[in-house]
Amino acid sequence: MKTKVFILAAMAACFAALSSCKTEKDPMERVRQQVRQEYLTPAKPDGAAELLASQQADGSWSDINYKDRSRATWAPTTHLNRIAVMAASYEKEKKDPAMYEGITKGLQYWYAVKPVSDNWWHNDIGWPQAMLNICWVLDDDLPAEVKEDVFNALRKIDSDAGPGRPGGDRAKVIGDNARAAMYMRDWEEAAEQFRNLENEAHIANPEEIVRDLGGFSGAKNTNPTTGRGIQPDMSLHHRNDGVDNTNSYGAAVVDQFSYWGAKLKGTQYELDSRAVQCIIDFFLEGSVKHTFKYIFNEPGSWNRDLSRPGVSKWAPRYAKGLKAICDGYREAELDDVIAIQSGEKEFDKSWCKFFWCSQYFIFQNPQYAASVRMHNKITMNIEYPYNGEAIHSHFHGDGSSHLSLEGNEYTGLQAVFDFTMFPGTTSLRVSEFPERPQLIGKSDFVGAVTDGLIGSAVFDFISGFYNLTARKSWFFFDKGYVCLGAGINSSEKEDVVTTLEQCNSAGDVKAEGNSVFNKGVRYEALDGSKLEFMDEELMGEFTNVVKGTTYDHRKDTARVFKLWIDHGVKPKDKSYAYAIIPNAGSTKAADLFTVLSNTKALQAVESKDGKIAMFNFYEPGTAKWSGGEVAVSQPCALMVNGDKAYVSDPSRKLDRIFITINGKRSLTPLPVWQHAGETQTVKQPAK
Repeated sequence: MKTKVFILAAMAACFAALSSCKTEKDPMERVRQQVRQEYLTPAKPDGAAELLASQQADGSWSDINYKDRSRATWAPTTHLNRIAVMAASYEKEKKDPAMYEGITKGLQYWYAVKPVSDNWWHNDIGWPQAMLNICWVLDDDLPAEVKEDVFNALRKIDSDAGPGRPGGDRAKVIGDNARAAMYMRDWEEAAEQFRNLENEAHIANPEEIVRDLGGFSGAKNTNPTTGRGIQPDMSLHHRNDGVDNTNSYGAAVVDQFSYWGAKLKGTQYELDSRAVQCIIDFFLEGSVKHTFKYIFNEPGSWNRDLSRPGVSKWAPRYAKGLKAICDGYREAELDDVIAIQSGEKEFDKSWCKFFWCSQYFIFQNPQYAASVRMHNKITMNIEYPYNGEAIHSHFHGDGSSHLSLEGNEYTGLQAVFDFTMFPGTTSLRVSEFPERPQLIGKSDFVGAVTDGLIGSAVFDFISGFYNLTARKSWFFFDKGYVCLGAGINSSEKEDVVTTLEQCNSAGDVKAEGNSVFNKGVRYEALDGSKLEFMDEELMGEFTNVVKGTTYDHRKDTARVFKLWIDHGVKPKDKSYAYAIIPNAGSTKAADLFTVLSNTKALQAVESKDGKIAMFNFYEPGTAKWSGGEVAVSQPCALMVNGDKAYVSDPSRKLDRIFITINGKRSLTPLPVWQHAGETQTVKQPAK
């Protein structure tokens, strides 16, 4: 008897162990329930009864154009959004048979008519996401009549298809694939998608070009050093155009990693630590360094989002998700981001970085941030205005330079903004814009030099649209910056202007000598140029910047401060020199800087104490500053800061350069291929 009891107890223990083992080996059911709650909790049933009452017998609604193929506001999406409301009502209020019948008919109608948009995004991402929402809300209550159609559709979501790879859209599609697989309890497919997500965490390399060449038609890289995805400088290219998409499509990569990484932590599916570390590096060195004080996307990095109403702010969600899976890797830095984005700590960071793969430069310290956006022969000028957004952004990449003090300087201006006058640009005052906004750059001398805290940007500007050229430089110091232009030439009939600023007016604009003030910022002409300005309340429509969106004819007003230098029609070898000093008070440019040269051969500025000097050589030459004399064997961007010097090759053609500082000549190797254009410390001469 005791033997039988022992055997039964042993069997029970064995079954219990097997049950426990099964639970530990298959934790995804718990994750699945977490995902379901994320869909169910915010689902809103309001208005479901009215939707059911207005639904037609075949499951459709008479006010929806199911044949619409629009790229932006695709009408059939409304059908799925309404079913989602009805599904929320069924699950969260009462399981009404009539509501369930309406849901069933609505889903059957969708698969019967199979709506299609001319925008691949709606077909491959948009409506599958909406269908997933319905599925997760209904969960096991998904009508049997459409289950096969739904499952077949969800299995056809292809993360390798079309232009959705390998940037932000691909990451989104992978996330949808994983959710679809989890909904169907296809754990093998879900695991494959998690591995696909890991594969997004790498620096794009030359092999990516080959991958593009064999992929989606029209997705070929023309002249890049790398493929699409995360670049060696920690910016991100979503398409083959070389445009900086770090905080647009790149944010989706961070989003998916932070979300799934936290969900899968501790399971057999958890993300590989090397992939996690790569995304943390991208987040800290790329994403947040495209922001103003970790809170706002810096205006110079905007693409189509420059046309969208409202201001998007960074919440600490990404940083918290990454911290949960960092295993100590750069944890203190993530904690800093979280504290600042949560409002628990004042922003106290400083950096100066040039993203040499994307031609984007940003300077930031606790007092202000400023940027420069440029283009060259391997990058296009701006993002194409897909879906009718940012239709007049033609000149955004032509050296636009934005100043941020609070983060709202350029918001709310879309309806009234003069898109021929981006701050920092030298442009034509055209009355009509060229038909195609996006063009490959023409300049082969575009770059920057920086020691990580200060630096200068240089742009041998050649317009892609007009016969207009200028040599432009920006020199950034702790308390302000100097902007120089030389060799301004045009044969066009329109007026040429250099715009110092176009932003929201603080209502305190005033002119004083050779300076104009707005919001405590001094804009000072350094060469006798006349500063012209406007401070007016303006009204306009969003047709100024968008076409074919739901808010096309929305009207808006804003008080605008605009400041510029007029070079006239058909200028020949004109120039400009001005300084921008935030929080200036009584401080003038002469208290901070000295312009050493502003010619077509050399643009150079030094700090008032002579300890820092920056030189942008367009040709080999020699220059003097308070600390002595420098000579370079090739065109370059050079900075001397105390006893150290830094150099870069904006042409990206050199592998070495001879530099002589106060009689001491040295040979400095320069990076090539993927790192061409990156700043190097000048090698000290042998003693």
